[in-house]
Amino acid sequence: MPKKEWILLLLILVLAMTGCSSGSGTAETEGDSIEQEVNNEGSSEITMEIGHTLSAESPRHEILEMFKEEVEEKTDNEIAVNIYPSNQLGDNNQLMQAVPLGNVEAAVQPTAFFGGVQEKLNIVDLPFVWKDMNHIGEVLGGDTGEKILSTLGEEGMEGLAFWPIGMKAITSNESLDTFQELKGQDFRTMGAPVLNDTFSKWGTSPTSIAIPELYSSLQQGVVDGQENDIGTIHDLKLQEVQENMIISNHGAVIDIFYVNKGWFDSLPDDYQDILKNTANSLMVERIEKELAVVEEKLENIKAGSEINIIEDSGSFINEMKEGAKLVEQSFIEKFPDMQEALEEIKK
Repeated sequence: MPKKEWILLLLILVLAMTGCSSGSGTAETEGDSIEQEVNNEGSSEITMEIGHTLSAESPRHEILEMFKEEVEEKTDNEIAVNIYPSNQLGDNNQLMQAVPLGNVEAAVQPTAFFGGVQEKLNIVDLPFVWKDMNHIGEVLGGDTGEKILSTLGEEGMEGLAFWPIGMKAITSNESLDTFQELKGQDFRTMGAPVLNDTFSKWGTSPTSIAIPELYSSLQQGVVDGQENDIGTIHDLKLQEVQENMIISNHGAVIDIFYVNKGWFDSLPDDYQDILKNTANSLMVERIEKELAVVEEKLENIKAGSEINIIEDSGSFINEMKEGAKLVEQSFIEKFPDMQEALEEIKK
């Protein structure tokens, strides 16, 4: 091949290689830039979806709105908190399945629904261990509460805080004048083994009924009565389908705020601390909000219905406490590692 043709061929090859290299480099740089932008956008916001079953007007939802505001502020909006009330993400049983699976990041619901998931948690549902709402806050807001919350880790969940709802009352369409009249009645419970054991020890027949079906079940006589805090009795209008109520304060309805453990563990340590500290600090606010409305709701029940309310029945309560001792004994025999926590609760 003549020399000029060789030179020409070399020039063509050099130009071709330069063009490919330049084009490839440009494409790679642009690709990296786009990918970095996407990554930056994706990592700038961590979504935390919270499901619960009460309305947007409930104290629970109000406190969750405060949690959202504080967390987003403390993380410079790196964590975006979205709250879904009124069963939007599922009922209590569905939420307990969705959170461990990671389909929902977090939920708030009463501890009594965890009987089939982590029964140790039901230590807080034992009868006659709480003096009042402030007692609950003092104990569960500290080390004892943290120890109890830690039992959820075995089930793929991380407990953030306990949020008390209220002290319990008992309602029924049968007489509650004496403890003997309680025996033989059919009672709805939230289904936790410790609650079923409690009502069995009191001589009743416990059965589990979902909240949306409770009103009609009482109305139709499927069960005679139920237990709940005053606020829930009022909000569900159960006084319309119940003839008697005793303010027994035999236990408490207590919410637990919990998250998927894998999701929680993936967060930076400082974000984990923010979630836990914020949730726990709002316990006092939750108690104050519940106490602020309970007397008003009790007065509304009295004024708006014909239900017979028994507010002081010492002999009835004393007999209830005898059965409660047996429930407590059975629980500790089953879970001896919870003995220390129970002692702290009862101090």
